[in-house]
Amino acid sequence: MRVVSVEFEPNFKAGNSTGLFEGLYRTGLVDGFQYYGIFPDGQRFLMIKLERQGGDPINVVLNWFSELNRLVPTN
Repeated sequence: MRVVSVEFEPNFKAGNSTGLFEGLYRTGLVDGFQYYGIFPDGQRFLMIKLERQGGDPINVVLNWFSELNRLVPTN
């Protein structure tokens, strides 16, 4: 989420955007579920913080069939 300063007089003018929070947070609307909430007073957010970027690690095993034959011979 980002914050932008604005001026309305004499003309509308938007300033540069700045990050509102540090870290990774789940935001947006997915499958009808809103992943953050704003308190009625407009002063606080409730958000889900992500511990790391990306998903679970993927292990790729090469030559697994040779290793299987070594461990469990079929002869």
